[in-house]
Amino acid sequence: MKYLRTNKALVVILLAGVTAGILSMPFVKAAGPAFNIFPISYTGGQNVDLPMIDAKNVTKGEGWSADQADHDTGIQADPGDIIEFSVYYHNGTADSDENVAIGTIIKAFSSPGLGTVQQNHRVAATVEANNAALVGSDDVSRGGSIPIAVSGATPQSLSLVPGSTKLRFNFGQNPNQSGQTMDDSIFADGIEIGDVRGCFQYHGFVNFQVQVSSQQAQPGQPVSDFTVTKEVRNISTGSGFDQNEIAASPGQTVEFKITISPTGAAQDMRASDIMDSRLSFTGTVNRSTGGTLNSPEFFTSAGVPLGQLSPGASEVITYQAQVSSFFTGQGVVLANTSFAANGTVTKDDQAQVRVTTTQQPPGQPQLGTLQIQKEVRNVTQNIAFSDTEVNARTGDTVEYRITISAQNNPVANVGASDALDSRLTAQGAVTLDGTSIPSAQFFGGSFNVGTVTPGQNRVILFQANLSSAFFAFATPGQTFANAATAQAGNQLVQDDAFVR
Repeated sequence: MKYLRTNKALVVILLAGVTAGILSMPFVKAAGPAFNIFPISYTGGQNVDLPMIDAKNVTKGEGWSADQADHDTGIQADPGDIIEFSVYYHNGTADSDENVAIGTIIKAFSSPGLGTVQQNHRVAATVEANNAALVGSDDVSRGGSIPIAVSGATPQSLSLVPGSTKLRFNFGQNPNQSGQTMDDSIFADGIEIGDVRGCFQYHGFVNFQVQVSSQQAQPGQPVSDFTVTKEVRNISTGSGFDQNEIAASPGQTVEFKITISPTGAAQDMRASDIMDSRLSFTGTVNRSTGGTLNSPEFFTSAGVPLGQLSPGASEVITYQAQVSSFFTGQGVVLANTSFAANGTVTKDDQAQVRVTTTQQPPGQPQLGTLQIQKEVRNVTQNIAFSDTEVNARTGDTVEYRITISAQNNPVANVGASDALDSRLTAQGAVTLDGTSIPSAQFFGGSFNVGTVTPGQNRVILFQANLSSAFFAFATPGQTFANAATAQAGNQLVQDDAFVR
């Protein structure tokens, strides 16, 4: 079992005595508690941690992960199998009163949520304290989270086995303990394990079990499925709905319509939408069955629940948006994608707005050539700017630098905007040449930076944070693209920078 491997490391520490504590201290550069800060190892050793979360299929008699590849493979499970998880915590700082982690809480997360049927699941964990930063298993440096693949053609759900959550506190001092049974709240409010002192002897584990459901497809039972379609119309011009594309000018109002139609059997549905940042949402998100949806949640990847929808009773969702008045690009397409999910399948459909603007009048001086470059750096890890991509971990802060330039001749009335990925959170001010500009306008429409002259670049800077709430379920190596746009007259240029 996993804790037997840590016991090997404990023997080394006990033999080394005070020396081991001294050897570990150079790795800690600041006062205050910090969890799971050492490189991970699957065999134990000096100045290393175990992966934050590990799992084994108890029903099949499997053991804990043997190495990182084994961990990344995750768990293969049949319907009805019981899977045990072990969350490892270790306050890696020196043993002193100022480094005690106060009110430590350990939480588990399931994607999709417990009770939701799906073929593939993922379980993650976090450790935090009142005076210590939250750390998550999604961070590849802590081993990553646990993927679970369920065999068979029928999607299954996960449920916590009641009474299975056990705390092995101060495991380094008492490795033979059976553990204290905790309440069943690890997937809800989490398990509060109390105060945790620094040093390896005070590390511990919280173990719990989940069971895979064993639903069987009944002969003749209708297969649950659905369709989703998205349409758009121009309210300002009075055009009708189109499933593909409509034309609109800056400042005009468009309306999107999403139709979700279940087939086969009644099913619980969710819906979400990704709207182009150069469109500004107005009004409410309306349901054909009555009432409105929570618009902030609707425009996130998680979306909003629609409840149970029955075959033959389609749900129609509508909302309106305005094309940015600062938009000067000609023929630029603003794509909008809607998503619908029933816990097993996620489907999407797209409708787009093509922006039309007045062309430059004949006889005016020739415009210069507009150019843009976007770069990103990791502020937290002190990684320099790159014009392609930068690596980051949960909780890291990254900074973007957008350089707008002109060649040959000046370019007037240049609009700048940025499509910040919704899974990143902007923080602090957006600056243009060192002066703050309206962030809502920059991210939600377009900000007029004025005239760009050859040899005099305009530089925009802003920072964003990798939210722990989302990245608890992010896949290691996943990239998040951010596109910056500059436009003037019939010119539009874009550049991307990625966070991996």
